[in-house]
Amino acid sequence: VLHWGGDTRSLAGRVINWSGQCAVNLSQLTAAPRGDPWLSSGLPKIGDPIYLSKWEDTEAAPTLLHIQSIADVELFGIHTANYGNFILERGPWEQRFGFRVATLRLGPLASAASFAWSEADQAAYGRLLANIENAESAALFQATSLGTDPVTVLPGIADCEKLGLDSFESGRNAGVAFQRIQDCLSRLGFGGTGLTPQPSGPPVPLSVRIVPVNRTDLQITWDPSAAATGYRIYGGSQGTAANTLVATVQTGFATTTLTGLVPGATYCYSVSAFNATGESAATTPVCSVLTAPSSAPTTPSNLQATALGSNSVQLTWFDPINDRDGFYIYEGTNTVANVPASTTQWTITGWNGSVQHCYEVVAFNGAGQSARSNTACAGPVGTVQPTSTVQATATTQPSPTSTAVPATPTATVAPSATPV
Repeated sequence: VLHWGGDTRSLAGRVINWSGQCAVNLSQLTAAPRGDPWLSSGLPKIGDPIYLSKWEDTEAAPTLLHIQSIADVELFGIHTANYGNFILERGPWEQRFGFRVATLRLGPLASAASFAWSEADQAAYGRLLANIENAESAALFQATSLGTDPVTVLPGIADCEKLGLDSFESGRNAGVAFQRIQDCLSRLGFGGTGLTPQPSGPPVPLSVRIVPVNRTDLQITWDPSAAATGYRIYGGSQGTAANTLVATVQTGFATTTLTGLVPGATYCYSVSAFNATGESAATTPVCSVLTAPSSAPTTPSNLQATALGSNSVQLTWFDPINDRDGFYIYEGTNTVANVPASTTQWTITGWNGSVQHCYEVVAFNGAGQSARSNTACAGPVGTVQPTSTVQATATTQPSPTSTAVPATPTATVAPSATPV
């Protein structure tokens, strides 16, 4: 049997095994049998709204947290048989516990359904509940200080609260939700300057602007705040939860650029400021549409490949027309890189420098791809690539000149004998 503990005071004197754990999902939890809740000071009913009187043992007085639905009341373990034991009208509750409703803090209690939300949504919801508590407490104080009975004003405050919480559940934007609550309280005559506390942390940023840098990048700017130590950007494309954190910007900067977005899509963003005391509410979202291309991009040209060593090569190319969303680098039929549109230079590492590599570049956008650029090759590294081969010409050996052989001497004719 489960018992719901309302606060630390209600657990005093009870034996609880804090080291024991039992993991269950929300459906299993709601289906488990429940006994009576453990409450320190009951549930006051003031008009139609029912509140949890949450009184921690470190606090001098309880805080009244408005329970969102009768289903949440039943989740505590309250039913027809024990309803009167725990839920008291305002007069009997004040008499029994010694507190005047007009002097207590007021706010919403987290709904049971919120515990099934994402961590990011729960964090934004928690900040929103804290801000609502500040605003509702100020509204109650303002009304009762003017002599208005709490039973007269609390239903109106509860209606404003519901308006804001419904807004958060549909859009997940805490800034918009809180602004709707403040506007509603102002229409009821509450929330004048100096009476409604601002959200914890610095003021909400002003003048948020979104400017497309190109078809895939958006620049977001806002007015800087001296009280902020940083800013958070929430949002994304349509259909994305409005409180999705996409960037954090440190103090000293009041701008950021979001890259790699989808041309033709609509993007909406809000900005909050934060410091050591907390985070402001987020601004109302500002939207921008990235222009979709009408035709495929021009073809890159003058591609050059330069080996930087035995394992990397640098590619550079020329593409003067800003009509692309990025580039593909091909080696043959293989895509070796997907390059952002903002660069016309890329280094490929893990390269085998012992063989020749040849590359081509293609520009692409939402409408298609360009033709391939010229082919550029590099490698093998360390091998001299001759520009031309010179064939050696055979040397002609001169024919030796015939050596003159001296003529055979003519035989000497002996003189004839002198005749007698």
